[in-house]
Amino acid sequence: MAIHRPSLLYDSDLLTFRQTPPSEYRIPYTFVESLNEGTLFDRSARTFEEAARTQRLYDVVVGEDQRIVGTGMLQDTLKEADGRHREEELGALMVHPAARGVGISGLMIKLMLVHRYAVLRTGDTEEDYIAHVVDGNTGPIHALLAAGFEDLGPMKLHPGEFDGHIEHMMASGENYVPMHAYRFTRSAIDNLIRDLWTLWHGGRELRRADRNLTVKVDFSGMVDPAFLDAEVGRIEALRNLD
Repeated sequence: MAIHRPSLLYDSDLLTFRQTPPSEYRIPYTFVESLNEGTLFDRSARTFEEAARTQRLYDVVVGEDQRIVGTGMLQDTLKEADGRHREEELGALMVHPAARGVGISGLMIKLMLVHRYAVLRTGDTEEDYIAHVVDGNTGPIHALLAAGFEDLGPMKLHPGEFDGHIEHMMASGENYVPMHAYRFTRSAIDNLIRDLWTLWHGGRELRRADRNLTVKVDFSGMVDPAFLDAEVGRIEALRNLD
């Protein structure tokens, strides 16, 4: 798989959303490192390796050479004394600048949450999915809110409070990074399932009107369309009982 700066997406390209194979964890790691935009936590290669091993690292590839254009992960951030984790950080969310504007990050977030919480059914009932956005980085906010995250308000993140370096984001003379925290609302999971079902059966297309660009998507390797059909049927049945 090639790691380089791709050209702009072309009309009718196929974007494949997938769970990163453990043997390929360095591809999204190198992708994030090479873009070096300074608005993400600086996570080590070990963090990416662990996320891939535990089925929590994802990427988006395009073209015959399967070049990477986006990535995201879920990472343990808080563990109780019994060793069970209670928070997972949704992060390392990055889309190549030349592939932005069609909705890749928003779809990636929805797929990650549905895959983790509904497909794998590994989410603890007491576990929170959280995200942090550095002040001034407005790009991810709309995608997070559309996926069912709620804004918990401003916070200050200090070095050592997260498994990753943040010093590169601290202003001169400060010992923290100003951020906003977001938490996923679990009741939104059925809405995400329905959104994915509608996209799959509605043509599987993402569009960018200002460039007259339409790309196809395939996320069947992450979330099986048959699973979506069954879940939508379950949701409808429950609603009919109300």
